[in-house]
Amino acid sequence: MTETTQKFQHSINRTRNTARRLISANFDAGDAFLTLTFARNVEDLALANSLFKSFIRSLRITISARGYDPEKFKYFAVIEFQKRGAVHYHVLLRVPYLDIEDYQALWPYGWFKINRIQHVRNVGLYVSKYMRKDISDPRLRGKRSYQCSRNLIRPVVITDKDFVRPVLSNAKRSASLVYKSSFDNQHTGKVHYRLLRRDK
Repeated sequence: MTETTQKFQHSINRTRNTARRLISANFDAGDAFLTLTFARNVEDLALANSLFKSFIRSLRITISARGYDPEKFKYFAVIEFQKRGAVHYHVLLRVPYLDIEDYQALWPYGWFKINRIQHVRNVGLYVSKYMRKDISDPRLRGKRSYQCSRNLIRPVVITDKDFVRPVLSNAKRSASLVYKSSFDNQHTGKVHYRLLRRDK
């Protein structure tokens, strides 16, 4: 593997990990999971993103008009390409209930499918899997592979062992394990990854 390839792979892994952490810190099983598809073959990413942002603005206006605090509204969208080349979106939404007709009015560009993510403990891993095949797509080179609302909680990554140990020890008493894995890192050696969710 060349140095350029290694750097590119490292960038892909970093993006995927950032996405997974953002999702895990902001969304739960039970939040809405929406797939948005274009009826016509929209391959232009700039155009697709513009239409998606229009949808998000309209959604925010709709829920605000119904008394829902727009500051509580959150979204995280993964960009994916269909076999025909068209852009589509997988979107996590922290949003109050809306009728099917509302979504039809807000997304007049094609089709949508909405459901709740039930019985999924690690929502971050579940949604970030959609990034695996397309994140290295040349059409996304130099562009963002996901979009999200500005009000998401931004997780802090701590790598200092002396700081991590007491935090982890305390967290084990007040949080439950969601996901764990171990892997080798060429710079730091063995890495033990743990995702904990604070018990309510």
